Amino acid sequence: MATVCSWCPAIHILKIQRRDADVIVVFQQGKRLTISRNGIELKISDGICEPCRAHHFPETVKRKETQP
Repeated sequence: MATVCSWCPAIHILKIQRRDADVIVVFQQGKRLTISRNGIELKISDGICEPCRAHHFPETVKRKETQP
């Protein structure tokens, strides 16, 4: 599964699904976007990436507790 951020043009593929030898192809024809990994078409979801979420909605980001 690939996620396209609704706030920026970033495309994110889950890290657990990626390998260094993967070949990712992004193809856009008109309004149709196709993303394939190693020749297999991925399902595309829209969402918001972590940097955009932290910038636009800081209250939704978990903050690390500081140790005394």
